[in-house]
Parts: sequence; structure tokens; C-alpha cells
Amino acid sequence: PRTTKQQSTQGVELSWTDAKQGDLVFFKTRRSTYHVGIYLGNKQFMHASTSKGVIISRIDNPYWASKFWQVRRVTL
Repeated sequence: PRTTKQQSTQGVELSWTDAKQGDLVFFKTRRSTYHVGIYLGNKQFMHASTSKGVIISRIDNPYWASKFWQVRRVTL
């Protein structure tokens, strides 16, 4: 799937406590706008920022914590 919305339907949804490295973390930044990153462990995720390129952020950062939506595990 190409879009974040399409990606958000793939794999299995998990509870936050079951997240492992490599899982996808999804955020709703607006009502119908989605953002995705790759969970790295230790409450950190890698994602692409429009202004800064690929960066590592903390999920417990107040901004991201307020936008958190779901964790999904995709297996091949």
C-alpha cells in the first residue's frame, strides 16, 4: 500500500504495550490526515518530517502522544 491510510489497514492491530521494534505506529494529525513511523523501541520511532527529512522522535513527546492512534504489525 502506498498511502498511510491504506497502510493503516494492513497487518494486525496491537495494544501499545505489545509494540516491538519494527512495528508501524500511526498518528492522526488532523481528522482525516494520518502519519506513520517505524517503532524503534524505548518509546522512539523513525519517521519522515516535511521540514527535517527522516528523524527520530519520542512517542511520549506531548505532541505525538496527543496524536497517537494505533500500532500495527505487518508480517510477510
